[in-house]
Amino acid sequence: MTLSEEQAARLDAVSAVPLGFPHEMLAAEGLGLRIAGGKPELRKPPFAPAA
Repeated sequence: MTLSEEQAARLDAVSAVPLGFPHEMLAAEGLGLRIAGGKPELRKPPFAPAA
């Protein structure tokens, strides 16, 4: 059985695991830049869980 792109995208969307704190907080617009002292090169997105 082969899934269409639409079906695969829908499955990806509903099975996505939220990263939670602090990853979502750091990804908030502007917050990560303030934490990095305004230097975007100090941020290395995407943030990945450590577990």
